[in-house]
Amino acid sequence: MAKAIHGSAYMGDAPGENMMDVGRWQYQEFVREMTVASIRTNFLTTMLSLFSYTVMRETKNKIYKNKTAIFRMKN
Repeated sequence: MAKAIHGSAYMGDAPGENMMDVGRWQYQEFVREMTVASIRTNFLTTMLSLFSYTVMRETKNKIYKNKTAIFRMKN
């Protein structure tokens, strides 16, 4: 990237060679950022799902226990 920024003083033999390097660097940076974002999103989604599952399970257990206690009182 430094070659393309500083201009022709650092230009290689092939025209556009440095711009290809910049494009490759930008693509690699893009892929890296998207990979990190994907991992972060998947992790957060998994944690949210686990939290939701736990809350629903505990709520269901409390409701079931209350119904069982009420049923026992009736008998």
